[in-house]
Amino acid sequence: MRKRRMVLLVLLFLLVAASGRAQEKGQAGISMGYPASIGFVWHLSDTFALRPDFAVSGSSTENSPSGSKSDNRAFAVGIGAIFYTGKWENLRAYVSPRFSYSRTTGSSSSSTTLSTGQSVSTAGSNAANGYSANGLVGGQYSLSGRFSVFAEVGFGFTRNKTTATNTISAFGTSSNRATSNSWGTRAGVGAIIYF
Repeated sequence: MRKRRMVLLVLLFLLVAASGRAQEKGQAGISMGYPASIGFVWHLSDTFALRPDFAVSGSSTENSPSGSKSDNRAFAVGIGAIFYTGKWENLRAYVSPRFSYSRTTGSSSSSTTLSTGQSVSTAGSNAANGYSANGLVGGQYSLSGRFSVFAEVGFGFTRNKTTATNTISAFGTSSNRATSNSWGTRAGVGAIIYF
């Protein structure tokens, strides 16, 4: 057990001690971050890079006894510009404006039999479009020329426009539109693997 710990410590030391270098113009890589997103980093110069990213998710449920079903899908795309403002050995500081678009859709249906024997079915659908703008500051640490980690914090604003439609048999269809605005702090962490 002690030998294993020593090997892990030596490997960790070698990773940290590996000479990091500034990312060169034209260098590109894949970024993985939290909140969940997969992206691409492309250095247009030694002090400027672009970081587009995307995220997808989905879920579905089905309840046999009640006959209810639901289905939800979401995707988001974004792009950030990275302006490197300082460098201290393997650590680089940056500021990043970021813009993103997201769309979520959902549908649900159910069927119920009343005590009178009449069957009533309901169906609903909704769709939301979101637009977000963020201002971030962060740090990127190069563990080697091919691998970096980053962390960032900032502030953001999001606007969502939602449309919902509900249909109940024997009662008809109703629809609703809503717009919501939200703002607050943002934070994220991730890693970049360069080609």
